[in-house]
Amino acid sequence: MLRSGADVALIVLGVVLFVIGAVVLARPFVRCPATLLVAVPLAAVAGLAVFGVLALVCAGLIALAAGTGDAGWAQGLADGLPGDWPRRRRRR
Repeated sequence: MLRSGADVALIVLGVVLFVIGAVVLARPFVRCPATLLVAVPLAAVAGLAVFGVLALVCAGLIALAAGTGDAGWAQGLADGLPGDWPRRRRRR
């Protein structure tokens, strides 16, 4: 995956371009230069991190569902959850 310096450089270049695009898009709406040059890039990088975690969760769920063999995908997802989740409330 990240076996060479070119791979890492390509990812860093993508992040830098995304941050530059976020700053350019936020420019008309931000008055304070410090906000534009500090908060917007930090929010852009944090957003990329959140999307990365979301992609890992989706990949994990898909791998869990695909690795169940003959049981269905729903059974595979149910096997990954705690025993009585979600807890059902009893009627009184």
